[in-house]
Amino acid sequence: MINELHLADDVNLEDLLKFKDIVKISIDEKTIDDIWEGAKEVLKEVIETVLKYQKEEGKDLKDFLDGYLTELEDIIIKIEENAQQMKEKYREQLKHNVNSLISNIDSIDENRLEMEIVLLAERADISEEMDRLKSHTRRFKNFLENENNNDSIGQELDFICQEMHRELNTIASKSKILDITNLSLEGRTLVNKIREQAQNIH
Repeated sequence: MINELHLADDVNLEDLLKFKDIVKISIDEKTIDDIWEGAKEVLKEVIETVLKYQKEEGKDLKDFLDGYLTELEDIIIKIEENAQQMKEKYREQLKHNVNSLISNIDSIDENRLEMEIVLLAERADISEEMDRLKSHTRRFKNFLENENNNDSIGQELDFICQEMHRELNTIASKSKILDITNLSLEGRTLVNKIREQAQNIH
């Protein structure tokens, strides 16, 4: 046959299958059912395996985030401890600066000076930012604990991270204490890590 048709190579089944009119495959319903039954079991095993790995991956991700959040909570506690000293340090520094400027003046209204110091110290107060930061942290943890979250959880967590970052920025800008500034920087680094991990949540 090859010699008669002057073919260079042998003709194999793959070559014949390219011609649909030459080879037709007919499968009866019973065969289709048998094939489906076999495929169904394999598909079931694959789905169960995928779900198992997703569950394990989700647990690992939650553990990572819980660890970062615990570190962030520790930083918040340290900032609060330092913040108790901030007003007093701010007041002493301001009084020293003012006294240096007015050393040649005979008299000064002490009440007015005290009032100005209080006003300036209030501007350096970070209690509101701390309250919001703690609230955002609690909200993030609640999302992690809730098994009935909707599909937009990733966006929600990303938004919370943005808000935590904003509060830490404000704390750093208001702070007159180096320790608080450094802690705020540590906090922002942690929030960036949290945000990076949270992007894997769908």
